[in-house]
Amino acid sequence: MKQSVRNIEIRYAAVHSFFCMAYCSICGFATVYLAARQFSASEIGVLLAFANVLTIILQPVLAAYIDGAGKISLKTAILFLCLVTIALLSYLYTVNENKTKIAVVMLLATISILLMQPLLNSIYTYYMEKGIELNFGAARGTGSVTYAVISILLGRIIEHRGENSIVVTGILLYAGLLVFTLTFHIEKTPPRERNGERNFWNSMKLFVKKYKVFLLTLSGFVLIFTEHYIVNTFLLQIMENVGGGAGDVGTSLGIAAVCELPVMFGFSWIVRRSGGSQLLKVTAVAFTVKAVFFLAAPTVGMIHLAQCFQMLAYGLFMPAIVWYTSEAVDMEDMVKGQSLAVMCALSGNVLGNILGGWIYDSLGAKAMLLAGTVISAAGMIIILLIKTKNGGYKNGA
Repeated sequence: MKQSVRNIEIRYAAVHSFFCMAYCSICGFATVYLAARQFSASEIGVLLAFANVLTIILQPVLAAYIDGAGKISLKTAILFLCLVTIALLSYLYTVNENKTKIAVVMLLATISILLMQPLLNSIYTYYMEKGIELNFGAARGTGSVTYAVISILLGRIIEHRGENSIVVTGILLYAGLLVFTLTFHIEKTPPRERNGERNFWNSMKLFVKKYKVFLLTLSGFVLIFTEHYIVNTFLLQIMENVGGGAGDVGTSLGIAAVCELPVMFGFSWIVRRSGGSQLLKVTAVAFTVKAVFFLAAPTVGMIHLAQCFQMLAYGLFMPAIVWYTSEAVDMEDMVKGQSLAVMCALSGNVLGNILGGWIYDSLGAKAMLLAGTVISAAGMIIILLIKTKNGGYKNGA
């Protein structure tokens, strides 16, 4: 059994690694690719925001379909999204000058990519239900290692080979993700008859009533992630404001990913000594401190230094929110819970892309970073003021 669990953990780490690298290549360098195709900051912001809005709409529908209908398994859904993304990126490679086609294909590819993340997180909870506890922090930490490597390498490759290398890299990495997903044996969720929950919207209304503290926590992180994605989406523009370029974007993303590693790999030890809700308070503070450092940074080197706060910001948030969700939400609602946890980041992504693009084009990089810092501080205050019962877990409204 120990050997079997280890085997699953290795394959789960490989899945996270390929996803993180693929996500980095397409979403991490989306601004670099679109700017090279003559999209303005506002156009990039609106396009990526629209992708996130559609993902927010589609995610709970897909989650309810897997959770309740039992018609498809997590594995089938992930494989389908991999194939769709590979097909879209292959077509994107052939499109060079038509901005409308580029926008539509990039929109659809981004949606497909974003829909995948909560499904990968739900593999962890699937095995927990089977009595197999995987080391999620180690799997996500391995993903951060590979994210760091690919971000630095791809930043250099783009400088020498051009922006099409982003698309080619994405195709190869999603093919790898597909191959490793095929190695899992994941059964369909048995269909459930639930009085009053057979209708999707009734199901979501009951979820909102049942998990008030959980949803209030997510609302604070929507604001925090607004700032986070202002920085992530417009990192190229921030770098250019202090004399940097595309290569520095790759280096900065790599530094951030490397800084996540200690927390990712040590999360199992950390969480045994602190509750998930308390860890989320720590990460809320770290996100805001990082925002302040970005605002004050006068050079590329200082921006790289600000990325070191990624350790207690995104690095701690990712395993903490998955663990917290697994404790706060009943197993029958788990895919919905994991999807909503990801949706809080997507909602911040929408606001960050729209506000960031508009403020940058109107007032410049400093004004954009100032607005982001204020918004992050507001989200931090919400998280710190939340009072929970029984640690904020099941039915702790």
